[in-house]
Amino acid sequence: MDRAQVMAWVAEYERGWREDDLSAVERLFTETACYRPSPYEASKVGHDAIKAFWLDNAGQTFTVSAWPRRRRGQPRSRPSRRGLRAAG
Repeated sequence: MDRAQVMAWVAEYERGWREDDLSAVERLFTETACYRPSPYEASKVGHDAIKAFWLDNAGQTFTVSAWPRRRRGQPRSRPSRRGLRAAG
């Protein structure tokens, strides 16, 4: 999976959750997916558990951010200034 595919998955995840689109769970996750909302909570396992979690959090305000990292052993890409913005 390349960076564009990862970011497309994240965008679909955010869209599905924000719009309470439970069918997105089945498109995004395997039937036996383990979804951990927090490092301190037990995993939600499977489509039904993930859907229930999404419904429990319907209407909540949340933010989504993602930044794919290279996997160990992959070559480093050259740094780019594109997309960087000064704070303020």
